[in-house]
Amino acid sequence: MSIRNATLEIESGFDDDETTPSLTSTADSQTRAVGASTILHKGLFRSHSFCLVGPHYLGLIFIHFFLWGASFFFAGVFESQEHTYLSAFVYVQAAITNFFLLKCGLSDPGIVVGPKTLPPEVVENQDLYRQYKYCDLCAIFQPPETAHCATCGVCIAGLDHHCPWMSKCIGEKNMPAFRYFNMSWLVLLGSVIVGVFGI
Repeated sequence: MSIRNATLEIESGFDDDETTPSLTSTADSQTRAVGASTILHKGLFRSHSFCLVGPHYLGLIFIHFFLWGASFFFAGVFESQEHTYLSAFVYVQAAITNFFLLKCGLSDPGIVVGPKTLPPEVVENQDLYRQYKYCDLCAIFQPPETAHCATCGVCIAGLDHHCPWMSKCIGEKNMPAFRYFNMSWLVLLGSVIVGVFGI
């Protein structure tokens, strides 16, 4: 369907609030899969946009256990060397890092499910109209700064990249958690380097 043909389907009663409906507002009790992602807990997903795992869930599981395994190993080494404070810091930082890992990896990245038609005020405003692109795969109009991810099979608002280690895309909604995760593991790595090399 072309973008011009799709605009012919505009409904006169289109509500302004529905210009970009959220995934959580449209997920009903029967919804389990969203593109290539899976909703693990529908209640948590509808209330907090949480418990959505992407197609590369094995990457998320691997990173989770790798971080804990490495942290326990080095914390044990530091404890045996009587670096008690450094050992405790590694445990705490590992917990913080894994929190942001799961927060990013299980949150809705910003999946867009609409609009399927554009309201008249958008069509009549050429500057605003040109900001929308039609996605033939999702059969929706992509709002500004939205792109389709072929791996996840959905359109993502503010798509930055697809990250297999997070199991899904990094988009508008999980980008803050992704940034905090990166800062956290760098601090964790720095503390291990300090302990190993005695810097």
